[in-house]
Parts: sequence; C-alpha cells; structure tokens
Amino acid sequence: MSILLDKEKTFRNDTNGGSQESSFAKSSRAEPAWTTDPLVLPRLNTRSAYAAGAKAAARLNATTATAKEEEDLLSERQRLLDRLFSGEITTEEKNRLDYVRWSLDRIEDARHGATLDALEIQADAYESFVVEVNKFYEQLNSRVQRPKR
Repeated sequence: MSILLDKEKTFRNDTNGGSQESSFAKSSRAEPAWTTDPLVLPRLNTRSAYAAGAKAAARLNATTATAKEEEDLLSERQRLLDRLFSGEITTEEKNRLDYVRWSLDRIEDARHGATLDALEIQADAYESFVVEVNKFYEQLNSRVQRPKR
C-alpha cells in the first residue's frame, strides 16, 4: 500500500493494483479563525547600541576621578548646601551645586551603574515576558472550543 501526494493536493491510494483518488480541497464550510491564524510567540526587546556605548564612555570617563577629587566634591557640596539652607546662596552657587551633584552622580554611576543596569535589564525582560505570556495565554484561550451549556 502506498499513498502518493501530487501538486493538486490529491492523493492516490494504490492497493493491489486498484487506485482510489480523493481530494484535500477546502470544504465549502469556512474554518474557524482560531484554526488558521498564526500564533504570535513572545519576543524580548533589545537596547540601543548607541545609548549603551555613550553610557559606557561616560562611565569610563568618571572612573578617572580620584578619591581626593571625590572628597573635594563632597566638601564643596556640603558647603553649598549649607548656603542653600541658610538662604544666602547666589544663582552662580546654585548652578555650581547642580554641577557638583551631577559630578558625584557620575562617579557613583561609574561604581554601581553596571550592576544596576544588569538588574534593570533583568526586570525589563521579566516585565516584557509577563506581558508576552499574557498575550499568548489570551490567544490560546480565544482558540479553545468550549462546550456549550
């Protein structure tokens, strides 16, 4: 016994020299959409290479700060904060305070940023995964034929 398929989606069942033909052509009844729609599988997003490169360059630059420079920035920040809280700060000193805070943030980011980035990537991936799994679950539920009551 052999079953042969040809280009017209028919098969011939050859048994003992006899031949029977049948067609796989679509039936006249329409198939439910859930049987023919493709399933969309979960995908995770990737980060921008440019943004990652800029961040790495900024961290590399911040690692060149010495402990003495960091101590000087901390002392200057404290002095400027004392003037801010006493109400005697000038606009120029406020701008300098913003710059000193930014510089200290860059130094801290150079120290701990890579670890925090790894944590952020894992959290983003988990959140994306949950969203995609929920979408997939909804697709599966929409395709399940439930018995009518």
